[in-house]
Amino acid sequence: MQARERLTAQTLGWLILISVRARALRDSCTKTLRIIRSRGGSVLRESLRFGVLNPYRDTVSLTFPPPTGSNLPPVIPLPERFFAGGGTSLRGFALNQAGPRDTGSGFPVGGQALLVLNQEFRFPMRLPYFGTSLGGALFYDGGNVYSRASRISFRSSLPKPTFDGSAIPQCLTNCSNELNYFAHAVGLGLRYATPVGPVRIDLGYQINRPFFVLQIPCPSGTTPTTCPPGSLGFKSAQLPRFQIFFSLGAPF
Repeated sequence: MQARERLTAQTLGWLILISVRARALRDSCTKTLRIIRSRGGSVLRESLRFGVLNPYRDTVSLTFPPPTGSNLPPVIPLPERFFAGGGTSLRGFALNQAGPRDTGSGFPVGGQALLVLNQEFRFPMRLPYFGTSLGGALFYDGGNVYSRASRISFRSSLPKPTFDGSAIPQCLTNCSNELNYFAHAVGLGLRYATPVGPVRIDLGYQINRPFFVLQIPCPSGTTPTTCPPGSLGFKSAQLPRFQIFFSLGAPF
């Protein structure tokens, strides 16, 4: 469904997009709301995206920590899960780096629920030689990817993982890497208008970085036989605080 008010005017507009899709292995529903407002040559643009994936037939919801053993039921395939992070969603994260992470490698594994809020104030800079082609932007991005809809949380921080004091550290508490919190990021950017769309540079700053657990990597030159994964123990880590993006086109 799409609706806009005063399509030819620059002073006020809104757009609502709702999409529903179903596949053989799952049901999924993605809802997107976007609001655009402009005034005096400056633009305040807001985007709210909410999505939920529901298991279907013999698939089950993601759980953290994941179950172990044999004859496990299938979960939603990795390519079909929600991911966020990057120049068009949460600019405090690198591409697809938001949300739950694997407890071994620390890599993102996606989730069944998505909540992303973007707010961006765009303004012309009117500098010599550039005219109105060069503009600036101030933005706020908030939200995250969650393991499932019931785990959506608006808390801004998570308890840190704790480890024992042994020579091969093992995680004791807060070890699941589910990371169900509401991430906050702010930043600024430059926009240069071209016939094919704006060329933009965005610098994002993640305010509330959580700690997550990953395996201590083996030294270079070793093999899985001489140094099995996890044999050196586990440690906590954080993602980088700053991200920079070079892109063509509007972020949303």
